[in-house]
Amino acid sequence: MKLSNEVKIGITVIGAAVIFVVGVIFLRGINLQTREYSLTILYRNINGLQEGSTITVAGLRIGQVESMTLSGAAIAVNVSIQKKIQLPHD
Repeated sequence: MKLSNEVKIGITVIGAAVIFVVGVIFLRGINLQTREYSLTILYRNINGLQEGSTITVAGLRIGQVESMTLSGAAIAVNVSIQKKIQLPHD
């Protein structure tokens, strides 16, 4: 079966788009199977904390910084934490 040039180009473009999306997901460290919950933490000083920074406890990665916003005199940091990690309320 002979494919026209337009079909070949279409398949190539779709394949490149899929590879691009998978690559971005891989490089950002996004895991689609992990269930997470969100927390908002207020800080007065974040000392170099950035969006996308990992959150570790005893050397294990448990979450990631999603966003940061200025909230009055403090900085509100939204983080996502793995569901299997239970943090105390205090």
